[in-house]
Amino acid sequence: MALYEDIFGLDTRTKWMGLVLFLWGGGVLCLAGFLANVFQGIGMHPLLEDTLRFDPFKGWWFLNLGRNLILPTEAYYHALFFATIYFVRRKNYARAFLLTAIMSYSQPFTGVELICVLLVYSVFERFANPEGKMPLIFPLAIGLLFFLHMSYYFYFLQQNPEHRLLFGQWALGWYLGFNSTS
Repeated sequence: MALYEDIFGLDTRTKWMGLVLFLWGGGVLCLAGFLANVFQGIGMHPLLEDTLRFDPFKGWWFLNLGRNLILPTEAYYHALFFATIYFVRRKNYARAFLLTAIMSYSQPFTGVELICVLLVYSVFERFANPEGKMPLIFPLAIGLLFFLHMSYYFYFLQQNPEHRLLFGQWALGWYLGFNSTS
């Protein structure tokens, strides 16, 4: 909420509605399913049961931030990610780096995602906008964190036979089509 308020503010009803849609945007799918059921004239039980008819995986794909908050680890990763972006916007690079390091340590996939976003942004901001106030140490520190993250997951852990087996399973072609629901 602090990130949304920092970018858009919360001084009008429209901006408050924007916050609701930011947190519960996937709820639009539920509303559309509910309205489709109402206009089809089906009974009350199927009306509520099929509310998630347009939501892939019947609501468990968590297409919005609000529903992700029922899972503690998802809430934790979202909080770290958004807090990091908030601190970058506030030019508090020490806190942003610390939260990025925590994310890197906590979760390999979201950690590398955040590192890559910040690395590209900080290099662009530092060198494409030289009059900006981003200190050179921030992109360098994020670059070092990227190197350490990749070294840990692609070199150090590869020394462990159990991790090599797990890594091999991750590399299998587990692809589903865009419209796949099973």
